[in-house]
Amino acid sequence: MSARSFRISCLADAASPHVQRFAAYCVERGWELEILSFQQAAIPNAVVRELKSGARSIDGSNWHLALHVPRLRRAIRRFRPDLVVAHYITSYGFLAAVSAGSAPIALWGYGSDLLISPSRSWLSRTAVRHALRRCAALLVVSPQLADAATTLWPGVAARTLIVPFGVDPERFHRRDRSEGEPGPRCVALRGFVPNSQPILVLQAFELLASRHPGATLVMTGDGPLRHVLADVIERSRFRDRVRLLGRVDGERVPDLLRAADLYVAPTFSDGTSVSLLEAMACGATPVVSDIPANRWWTQDGVNALLVDPLAPADVWARRLEEAWESGEWREAAAEHNSRIVAERGILRRNLDHAFEFIKVCSAA
Repeated sequence: MSARSFRISCLADAASPHVQRFAAYCVERGWELEILSFQQAAIPNAVVRELKSGARSIDGSNWHLALHVPRLRRAIRRFRPDLVVAHYITSYGFLAAVSAGSAPIALWGYGSDLLISPSRSWLSRTAVRHALRRCAALLVVSPQLADAATTLWPGVAARTLIVPFGVDPERFHRRDRSEGEPGPRCVALRGFVPNSQPILVLQAFELLASRHPGATLVMTGDGPLRHVLADVIERSRFRDRVRLLGRVDGERVPDLLRAADLYVAPTFSDGTSVSLLEAMACGATPVVSDIPANRWWTQDGVNALLVDPLAPADVWARRLEEAWESGEWREAAAEHNSRIVAERGILRRNLDHAFEFIKVCSAA
C-alpha cells in the first residue's frame, strides 16, 4: 500500500467514534479518504459526503437506503479507490457489496450487525450473507463475531481477522487519576438505548447511593431513552448525585474515567466495547455484563465483576458495592487491566495489523 497514493472509499456513519478513529488513522498514514455517510460530521483532512436518507430506524429496518445504490456507485467510480471499507455490515456493508464494482471490500463487524440483525428477518440475513460472500477481508472485534460470521457464510472464515479497536495510550492511562474523593464514583458511557439498560444503571445506583452518601453517577451518550431517563432522574431522591451529560467530546472521556472508581455497563450484547478498554486503561474497575464479548477481556473476580445482564437492580447494586469495598483488589485489578490493554488493546497497533491482513487478502 503506497503511503501517498492509496485511496479508500469508506461507507460508514461519519459521526461514529469508531469511524472517526479509523479516519484519523488513515489520514495519519497519508491516505486519501472519502467517507460516504448517512450521518454528517466534520473529519479533518477527509472528504465526507452526506447521503440524505430521511429518518432511520435503530432496529435495522432501513431498506429505503438501497435507493442510494446508484449514487454510491457513481461516487465510488469517480473516486477510483484502491479499497472500499464499510463499517457495520447489515447496512453499509451490504451497500458496499452492491456498489463497489471491482474494488476489493473490507468489512468491519461490531456486534449487533452479526449477532442480532440477521435474526430479525430473512432479508437482513440475505443482505449480510451477500456482504460476507463479496468481501475480500472481514475484520471483527471479538471471537464471538467471527463464529457468527462463519455460521452465516462458512467461506468467510479464511478471510476473517479478529482485531478489536483499541485505545490511544497517550490519552487513556492511569496517570493523574483523581483519588481520595468520596465514593463510589460510578460512570456509565454506553448511551441511552435499550441494549445499554440505562434505567437499570440508575436503579442500581439508587440502591448503592442509599447506603453510601458519597456515591455519584455520571452517564453519557444519546439515544431514544434519554428523555425517559431524564424524567426518572428528575423524580429520584438522588438526582443531585447524578450527572446526565449526553454526548461528550472524546477529549473529555479520559478525564471522566480517571475520576471514576467503577465503570458499569449492563449490556445485553456487544462486540469488543471500546469504552470497556478505555475504562480498563484508566483504572476504573469494570462491573459489566457476563457476556462472551466481555469474557474475552475480563474474568469475574480477577480484573472485573461480571453480572448476568438479566439480573435485577439489587444484584447489580450488590456487585458495585462489592467492588467498591474491595480496595486492594481494585488496585490489583487495575494493574492487571493495564497489562491486558497494553498487550492487545492499542488502537494504532491493531489497525496496522488489520491493514496488513487486508493487503494480503486483497492480493489473493
